[in-house]
Amino acid sequence: MILSTQEILHHLARSHPAVQFMLIAVSSAFTEEVAVIGVLGLARAGQVSWILALLAIFIGTTTLNIGLYLGGRLAGQRALNWTVFRKFKENGSLDTLHKHVDKEGWVAVAIARFVPGTRLPIFVLSGILGMEWHKFVLSIVISTILWMIAALGLFHVVTEMAKEQPVLLGVLVVVVLGAVLLRLRRR
Repeated sequence: MILSTQEILHHLARSHPAVQFMLIAVSSAFTEEVAVIGVLGLARAGQVSWILALLAIFIGTTTLNIGLYLGGRLAGQRALNWTVFRKFKENGSLDTLHKHVDKEGWVAVAIARFVPGTRLPIFVLSGILGMEWHKFVLSIVISTILWMIAALGLFHVVTEMAKEQPVLLGVLVVVVLGAVLLRLRRR
């Protein structure tokens, strides 16, 4: 039996808080933006505790992101023999790449936190290229907190706009989707 998103959220809202926490954390880890929208909607409706929702989102996303970094660390030197890195090894720029990742890698990690589709490669590469763990963790923790604040703000604005000016919201959605599609076509 396939459940709709609304049915899944309804079951989540009726679950024990410990089950809610686990389900939110796991779903946030794998479907970050989608899960966050649903969970924030439940919290706003009073069906899930705000503290539980925010803590579970933070722990779920941070745990997976650190796991991606650790996967890169485990792959480490073996990964540097992959075809994609061979060119860097051959021309001797791998040391330079390591230095950049160590010095400025935190910036890429922080930016990737806000750009869907970039997290997996950036976080895994941070591990492969030897970014120091404390720099990665600090960057991911701070950027995740900022990402959650931005998501809360955006969710609030969109929710209020949907109530008070649904036509304007619809026009904005069409314009943004059109701009994204136009950008993708030009690539």
